[in-house]
Amino acid sequence: MIRYNAARHAEQASKSLARDGFRADESMSLVSDVLTQLSDRTPPVAERLTRSLRELEKLRLEWEATGNAIESALKSPDRPPDARKLAQQIDKQRPLIAAALGLDLPGLGARQLRLGLALKTAVTDLQEGAPLDIQASQGWARREIERLKLVLEGYPPPDAKVEELFRKTLAAADALDAFGPMITKVQTEPALPTLQDVQRQLVLVAAPEAAALVNDARNAVQSAEAAFRDAHPDAIRLRVCAAADALGRLGDRLEGSESDLDRVRRLAAARRQPTKLAADKLKELLSAEETYRQLGREADELAATRVGAAGQVLKRRALDLYARLRSKADLDRAGSDLKSLAIALEDLAGKMAGVAELSSGVGRVVPAAAPASEQYLPSKVLADAVRELAEPHRAIHARVAKLEADLAARLLPAEANPFAALGAKQRALAADAFALAKRLSLASATNAAAAAHRAADQLLVARVPGAKEAAEHAANFLRQMATVGADKAWGPLAAELVTRQDALITEMSQLLGASNAAAAQYVARGADLACISSELAARLARTAQVFDPADPCHDALTAAAETLVAAGKHLSESSKRATAGSGREADQRRGAAATLLRAAAQKVAPLVPAGASAPPGLALRTAERLMRAAIDSLDHGDTVGARKLMREAAAALRDAANDVGR
Repeated sequence: MIRYNAARHAEQASKSLARDGFRADESMSLVSDVLTQLSDRTPPVAERLTRSLRELEKLRLEWEATGNAIESALKSPDRPPDARKLAQQIDKQRPLIAAALGLDLPGLGARQLRLGLALKTAVTDLQEGAPLDIQASQGWARREIERLKLVLEGYPPPDAKVEELFRKTLAAADALDAFGPMITKVQTEPALPTLQDVQRQLVLVAAPEAAALVNDARNAVQSAEAAFRDAHPDAIRLRVCAAADALGRLGDRLEGSESDLDRVRRLAAARRQPTKLAADKLKELLSAEETYRQLGREADELAATRVGAAGQVLKRRALDLYARLRSKADLDRAGSDLKSLAIALEDLAGKMAGVAELSSGVGRVVPAAAPASEQYLPSKVLADAVRELAEPHRAIHARVAKLEADLAARLLPAEANPFAALGAKQRALAADAFALAKRLSLASATNAAAAAHRAADQLLVARVPGAKEAAEHAANFLRQMATVGADKAWGPLAAELVTRQDALITEMSQLLGASNAAAAQYVARGADLACISSELAARLARTAQVFDPADPCHDALTAAAETLVAAGKHLSESSKRATAGSGREADQRRGAAATLLRAAAQKVAPLVPAGASAPPGLALRTAERLMRAAIDSLDHGDTVGARKLMREAAAALRDAANDVGR
């Protein structure tokens, strides 16, 4: 009714303008109002496509169900298909053609027509009853449904992706062709990124009905990309052109431009070529695994090809020959089987030549540009939808814009450092638990003391989750002690330790996620380590003065002291950067300090006398140093060096174990 009113008012306006124009403005105003109503009632394109996606999914499920029933009816290749069962599926599939053509698909008219043609062909083949054609056309229909579904979901289907890659490669080939055979290396370089991008994307393209062409295209693109490394510039140009041709052939197949007859002729030519080889060359070809993979690809392409009622027997024979060659059951007959396969494919092409629908492809369909009205409808509904979409976008944009500032604020150290007091209380509890463990011979007491000590160590470096986990283990062991010692003199002390540990766990829970408090602990700990480093440097410098300047100990101790001074400066600077909120720079400074501290340890390690008097700690530090070096070697890919370092680390650990035993 709305459209009728718009047409009626428009006709009145046209007649008024043709006469004297009297009251034409009123009619045109009415037309505008009616068109506005129509626009308001017409949903946006995105909404229409979403609705069509739901309808297509229902259609897909119905087609899948009938397809499974058809496969069951065609299960035995030795018997003709059950005509009664096929007739039932024809009645179910025929209405789906109209449903597919009735989908609201703005901008996708060409793809919709190809889908309708595929469904109609599948139903026609069902009526004619040629089993191999039924399988091929059912597969075609299924692929067209799946690819339309991909488009509606916002993903590129294989045919569209190949078309895009073909146009990119063709543009690169045309640019190189413009220079002619005298092209230079520099002139070829702009095409390399395009070939690399095409190669990356082509790996993801899956098209089982064109398996051989996909492989040809991948090989051609890979060959073109490899030519940039060492080939002559003109050879690069020719290979890029060959890659464009291969992608064009693949695109023709996926778009439907390649007819079934052309496909069979292509397969026949591919099989005829090896039969012209000399015996030794043919034997070499048949010994390569790639030959059998290629036969599998060609068999898949033939299976997806319609050949007409007259070609059923020849197609079955060709498929059987493909299967026999791939099985390698009789290698002595492989040469004659290849020749028989080529003949069978050529005979099949001859049978198909007289069938019009098999001799012409669907044609590469270039969809027309959608009218502007389908992309933008100036309606209130669309405006409200856009505003609704913009609202969360603005909120997300605001959050992203202030993310850096929020992160910097979370990394600023808090004014008060709760870790200092909490760590002191946890360490005091660990000392009390250790004292109690020395009095008792209970495993739970020893475990509780060790867990409490681990919790204190974790708090020292502001690792709250690890500290809380260790503290909970300590509390569990202390509860076991309290239960065992309920009627003993030390029982109340164990119960008191449980209460204290539970209270400390509560305090730790409050610090989970408290990044500002953790930053304050990092600053404090960095300052403490800087002081310790400076004090140790001073002690090493004083000790160095005891030795003669010519003594190696003097130089080693002096160098270690200087390294410790540099490490202390980095630690102090790290605390300053952390205080200013520069977390990344603070981490870099701490990393530099750690490297210098390890270097200082390596400088003084050789000065410790070996033998029975050497402390186990030296061997452990040596093992740690060797294992860190092994990790660095692995990071650089030096597995042999890493293996050697790990053996040396194992020897150092054995020395440490022996020292402890003594």
